[in-house]
Order: sequence, then structure tokens, then C-alpha cells
Amino acid sequence: MSPITSNWPSQRRLSVWYALALGLLSLNAVVTYWNLRTISQRRDQTSRTYDVIKSLGDVLSNLRDAETGQRGFLLTGEEAYLEPYNRAVSTIDGSMERLKELAGGDPIRRSNAEKIERIAKVKLAELAGTLRLQREQGFEAALAVVKSGRGKALMGAIVDQIVGQESEEVAARSRLREEQSAAIAQTILTFAVASGLALALVVVIHHLSQLSRRELALRAEWLSTTLQSIGDAVIATDPKGRVTFLNVIAEELTGWTAADAIGKALDDVFPICNEATREPSPNPVQKVLETGRIQGLANHTILLAKDGVERPIDDSAAPIRDDQGEIRGVVMVFRDITQRKIDESERERLNQELRENDTRKDEFLAMLAHELRNPLAAIGGAVMVSKKAGVAPGRIDWAMEVVNRQVRHLTRLIEDLLDVARINRGKIDLRVGLVEATPLLESAVESVRPLIEQRRHTLAIAIDRGALWVEADPTRLEQVVVNLLNNAAKYSDDGGRIEFSGVREGDDVVIAVKDVGFGISADMLPRVFEMFIQGDRSLSRSEGGLGIGLTVVKKLVDLHGGTITAESDGPGRGSMFLVRLPAASRPPTPEASLSRPPGALRSSRILVVDDAADHAQALSMLLKCIGHEVRTASHGEEALAIACDQRPEFILLDIGLPGMDGYEVASRLRRQEGSRDAVIIAVSGYGQDEDKRRSREAGFDHHLVKPVDHDALLALLSRS
Repeated sequence: MSPITSNWPSQRRLSVWYALALGLLSLNAVVTYWNLRTISQRRDQTSRTYDVIKSLGDVLSNLRDAETGQRGFLLTGEEAYLEPYNRAVSTIDGSMERLKELAGGDPIRRSNAEKIERIAKVKLAELAGTLRLQREQGFEAALAVVKSGRGKALMGAIVDQIVGQESEEVAARSRLREEQSAAIAQTILTFAVASGLALALVVVIHHLSQLSRRELALRAEWLSTTLQSIGDAVIATDPKGRVTFLNVIAEELTGWTAADAIGKALDDVFPICNEATREPSPNPVQKVLETGRIQGLANHTILLAKDGVERPIDDSAAPIRDDQGEIRGVVMVFRDITQRKIDESERERLNQELRENDTRKDEFLAMLAHELRNPLAAIGGAVMVSKKAGVAPGRIDWAMEVVNRQVRHLTRLIEDLLDVARINRGKIDLRVGLVEATPLLESAVESVRPLIEQRRHTLAIAIDRGALWVEADPTRLEQVVVNLLNNAAKYSDDGGRIEFSGVREGDDVVIAVKDVGFGISADMLPRVFEMFIQGDRSLSRSEGGLGIGLTVVKKLVDLHGGTITAESDGPGRGSMFLVRLPAASRPPTPEASLSRPPGALRSSRILVVDDAADHAQALSMLLKCIGHEVRTASHGEEALAIACDQRPEFILLDIGLPGMDGYEVASRLRRQEGSRDAVIIAVSGYGQDEDKRRSREAGFDHHLVKPVDHDALLALLSRS
């Protein structure tokens, strides 16, 4: 009862209450009808507020998913991270249409929905723009757009608009519930008349208060759960900058628990400094309190956690305002960007490696062209000399020696390239056995001696005879030593000194090559065994080569279970290479070192099959000169016909023939009368392990690689 009515005379109060009671009874039917109708309307309107809030949440969730997908793609460049973005883009239009549908004829709701739709379209365009920049211009261009803060501002505007509409919907819901409850109360009052009025009012008041408390509790729980579950760290403060909230991520990054941090000044809980200068960085919350605007953290900011751990972070702080626009606190969102920094550093390292590899590739191609032109030029000159009329026999011998030497040089060049390819693919085949290294070392010296004498070097040799037994492939081990001696001779000024030794040290056989030549700079020394790495490339110091010799040496030594190291005091101070191989546990028996002398060469019927006429003619002439009966064929059908007539004992067969290839020719020769028992030798430019395997399967007995080693060919002819 109001204070005013309490001053009325009691009789008049009774009359009024009776009148009210009669009026209530009279209006009971009408009021009940209208109340029930009102209750139904308010229930529908209340349900719509829930639908509107859910649709608002769907829109916001879609935008956040799109932003999450954008961030993942920007950080990794992987299209798979765009799945949340693509899903959000495909569903947000439906969410917006649902929101506008729920607005119905309500001008405020429709206006809010249109505002949200406009901002959302701008935000999606901004996200799509950064993705396009990432694809077209790279990460840095996209990052610049992100750093501009436009996307964050758009997201903030969307959040503000959605939160504002949610607040309106919550207020409308409360109002509708109040009206619904009032209608219920009026219905009850109508039936209970005056005697139930007081009780109805109490029930209504209690009911409304409970609803309000529950609503507040639900909102508080929803907000707390949201802040705790997001992937970023969140700290909230009051208007004085004291901490009022930390989520779990913030606890992990700062090292403070929420219980310890609440009430503390933000500077104590969130100390930050500049990564480069180590000077304290301005408190972002203080900036917000001073300016009232959203603040982004400066670049290169380090968070100093309570436990001493330092983490690079970024993100922003924003004011919390009440309905009157007054700042009631600040919320700060930040994240650990350690992994991003690591990724950026790794990306830069890989980019640098790619740039270096590209440069080395160009240098290698230029050097390869140089290395191919030199022997070709020498061969061309020698051929021109031999073709001149009246040339003395000595000159022709000289020209032939030049051609022979340069062909061997080209062969070694190609073999080095093939060795690198085989080693890198793990396809190299070592024929390891128990061998004495001393003869191999002496053979390697003899192989390089012409170059050493040409350069007028002094060679000092110290080899422990009879003590150097190793488990090794003798050919590959000799290749290692030849490469090292060849380098020492090439990369020393004329008249230098080379020291070569092979000794037993404990459980190792140690091979050392030392020179007083050009030396190796300190920055080049750790990379001397890398592919295509060479020292001084200037014309005055150029000694040719592709920069792969030491790479092959390192790989071969590794395959033998050994180690190789390079030492140098710097440019002009010479260098030393040390090879350590595990010493063999026992020497071979005397019989193991015996070799069978080659058999005597006899005249044989030989068929040469090659579409390269010059090569076929040269090989035919060579074989005829040493007493063989030779015929030639340029393709498979011709070879099959000649084989029937000649019945050759040996067939030298190229693989890359026109029409019918060498594999098919060999297979048919094996089935044909007159050639099935012949020794078929592949003579081809195809020399990979796979090529040799295929030749064996096709029926070849042996496989030689062009240019043919004539000694090896003659050995096969005498042995078979």
C-alpha cells in the first residue's frame, strides 16, 4: 500500500478496495482473455530475443573462424589452415539472412542487422585482401596490412555492434518477462480478487528478482567461460589499473595465479620491455585510461614472467565502458608469439639458403660450361692439326695424345657428376674387400704425377709399407686419394711442395695430403666439403673444376666408415686434408693378393652395332688393327641379319638405337640361331645402375660406358 493511500480515511479506503474488487470481478473475463493473449505474445517475443542473440553469436563466431583461418594461413602459408575461413565465408550469409529475418518489422533490429552486415562485409573483404596479398606478394605484404590495425578495428566495431544489440535484446527480454509476469499476476489477481492481491504481488516481486539474479548469474558464467576458453591471454583491470581478472592463458604467460594477481597493479603482473633496448615499455592499460582509445602493443615487446621466462608478445588493450560511456576498466588481450618468431627466423634462414643455392647453381653452370669448352677446344685444335697436309708424324702423335688426354678428362668429369648423383640417391655400389692400401696410394701418386711434374712441385712421400690394411673398395679409395693429390697440385703456385703420407695410428689408417698452396679462408673452411663450393674464383687464381671433387671425397670416406677433415691457417698458408679409416683387423692371406694375368689375345669375329657412325667406325678400326674380324650395323634389323651370316663371337651393342632399342635387339639375338652363344657387351652412354640392371635382364653379358675404356674392352675380349 502506498504512503498516499495510507492517509485516506479507512471507510473510503474500503470503498475503493470494494470498487476495485467489483471492477476486477466485472473485468475478470475480459482481463483474463487479454492477459492470456498478452502472455502468449510476450512468450513469442521473448523467444525471438533468444533467437536474435543466438544469430548474433553465430555471426560473430563465423567472423572469428574466418579470422582464425586467416591467421593460420598467414603464419604457415598452408592452404589447409584456410578451412575455418572457407567454412565461415560459406555460412555467414545464411547467418545474416537469419538475423534479418528475425528482425521482422522491427526498425531497430533491422537497422542493427544492416549495420552488422555492412561491417561484416568490409571485414571479410579485409580478410580476403590479406589472403590475396599473401598469395601474390608474400607474407610481409600481408603482415603489413594486419599490422595496420584496420582488421582489428573492424572486428572491434563488429563486436561492439553485436554486444550492443545483445544488450538491447537482454533488456527487451527482461521487459517482456516483466510484462508477461505482470499479465500472469493480473490474471491471478482477477481470480483471487482482493484477498490474493498482496500474495500475488509478493510472488511477482520474488519471481522477478529471481529471474534477474538468474539472468545475471548466467551472463556472468557465460562471460567467464568465454574468457577462460579463448586461445589468447586476457587480463582485465579496474579504472585505477589494478588487476581484476586473468584467464588461464594469462596465468601461464605471466606466471601469476589469478588469486595472487587480483588487486595488484598491472605493472607488477605484466612487466614488459623493448626486445632490442631492454628498456621498459609503456603500460598499454595506462594509455587506454589516459586516451580512452584502443591501444596496440609496440613491436618487439617482451613479457617478463614471474618465473623469469621472457616471451615475445603482441596484441592490444581496449576500454570497458558503461551505458553512460564512462570507463569502468580495461581489458587487454595478448598472445605468445615465440613460435611465430621462430618460424620467421627459420623462413629467413631457408630463404637465405635458397638464395645461396641459386647463386651456387649459376656459378656451377658457368664453370661446367668452362670445363666442357676447354677439352673440346683442345680436341678441336688437335683434329685441325692432324688434318693439315704434310704434318709430321710426330705432330700427329701429339694430336692423338691431346685427344686421348682430353677424352679422359671429359670422362672423369662425367664420372664425377654421376658419382654425385649416385651418392645423393644412395645408389653407389661399393665393392668392399680386405685390401692393402699401400699399392693403392702409390698408384694414386702415379696417376697425379704428370700434373705434379708439370707444375714443378716437390712431392714428399711417407708410407708405412705392409701396415695399411683396410676394408675398402680399392677403386673408390684410390679415387679419394687422387682427388686430394690433384687438388693439392692444382691449388698451389708452380714450384710448391706437397707432402703425402699414409700411416697406421692405433686403430686407424691415416692418409694425409699437405700443401703450401693457396690455403682456405676461415669462413670457407667449414663449408669446403659442400657441393659446388670453391675458394677464389678470380681468373688469376682459377684452376678449373666444378667444386664437386671434395664433396665426392667426403661422401666416399663416409661410406667407408671413415672421417675427413680440412685444416688451413688461411689464404696463402696452405692446407692439409686428413682421412681416417678403420684399420683392418687382419691381413689377407698371400693367395688373396695374387692376381691372374690376362689371357693371350686371339682373333675373333666381332659385330659392332651403333647408330653413331663415327664411334662405330673408330671402334671397328681399332679392333681390326689388333687382328679381329669386324662388321658394323647401324640399327637392330641390320644387326640381326648380319649376325645370322657372320655368327659373331662378340657383339658390341649400343642401347640407344633408333626403332628397336638395344634391349630388344639383345633379347632377339639370344633367341636367334648364330648369335645365341655370342658374348654381348653393352657399349652405351647409359651408365646408371638401373641401366646396368636392365642390360643384364635383357641378356647382355657385360656393360661398358662410353667413352669406352679400351683396356677394359680388350681385357673382356681376351678373357671371354
